[in-house]
Amino acid sequence: MVGELKRRHRILSRTFDVAAIGPTPINRHTERPYVCQKDERILRRMEIEGYEFWEAHSIISSFSLISAEALRRTGLMDDSLFIDFVDQEWCWRARRKGQRVFIATDLHFSHEQGRHSSALGIELKISTPMRLYFQIRNLLWLVRRGDAPRGWQRRNLAKACYKMVGYPLLIAPRTAYIKSIFRALRDGLFSKSTKYE
Repeated sequence: MVGELKRRHRILSRTFDVAAIGPTPINRHTERPYVCQKDERILRRMEIEGYEFWEAHSIISSFSLISAEALRRTGLMDDSLFIDFVDQEWCWRARRKGQRVFIATDLHFSHEQGRHSSALGIELKISTPMRLYFQIRNLLWLVRRGDAPRGWQRRNLAKACYKMVGYPLLIAPRTAYIKSIFRALRDGLFSKSTKYE
């Protein structure tokens, strides 16, 4: 995978200032891609030297290939975010510096986001109480910073509202979810997350 990503990175670098490239993440439960061409994170599709690429607002850090030069120019990832939205925030920063982020559509890797369950025939991704805390806190921090694209903010705020109502009602351990939600709201709205330097 590393060799294939390096090959595609070299191809793209002849035309673009490439910050990062990653393969297409595949949901290991449904075997469907987590990202599709109609996704609002995808900016455009292109074919170069027989390979198909999608330029994206951001890619997940799992299996992504980032050049040392991109890290020098953009800086390291913001470890104050710790676990959720770290990769998106870094990609947005790189794009603001004129660099591009790509997905190689012919390369795939199996990935799992959250514990999977199904209800009424709908496949659900369920976060642990600890993970839910970071999802809500970091979302609120990034919205407060003003760094996140508007579409991303709308989509993720809607998801967070659904989780804040649904998890305590439907998923055990309910008390742990309630505590995580209130702590995340407190820290996300009132604690300080400085801009990454």
